[in-house]
Amino acid sequence: MKDEEKTKEQLVNELVELRRRLTELEVREIERKRREEALRESERRFHQMAENIPVVLTGLSSTTASIWPWLRPPAISTCWP
Repeated sequence: MKDEEKTKEQLVNELVELRRRLTELEVREIERKRREEALRESERRFHQMAENIPVVLTGLSSTTASIWPWLRPPAISTCWP
């Protein structure tokens, strides 16, 4: 149906629905940005922790295996007797 054929009430209802959908999209965008920032902060903390511990980290899952050897050896090793 063309807009010219719609009643004023139909047009107003469409406008209300479009505004509702726009608000929903804006809220989703804010939430997405918040999650991205939380992920960046988590990655930053992980890398900071990983750079400051003198061990080899491994990450395993059902599909991948990763090994990250950190090249800075500890001044004194407490892992060996």
